[in-house]
Amino acid sequence: MGAAADSVSGVRLGDLYAFANAVASITNGAASIVDPLGRILGYSTLPGQPIDELRRITTLTLQETTQPAFDQDFKIVYAAPRSGRGSGARRRHGPPCAGRPCRR
Repeated sequence: MGAAADSVSGVRLGDLYAFANAVASITNGAASIVDPLGRILGYSTLPGQPIDELRRITTLTLQETTQPAFDQDFKIVYAAPRSGRGSGARRRHGPPCAGRPCRR
């Protein structure tokens, strides 16, 4: 028996590559799913998505160049107030990268 598919997205539960593709499709950009230690758990593979040098390196090594715990953008998002009751979701307030140039 395979993993059940979510009725809304059609993504099998636990398929992080399919989830990354869904995120990339919605955002019109490449997406990677990364654990707190910086290990790449899944990445998008949609045709025509841009591949820059940083993405190429992290995809080939399956490791971020900077662990999220030491990444300033990650710290901002993680420290933001929670959204919703009991959802555990973090919400960033303001523009992406808090008004400074994004590194990616």
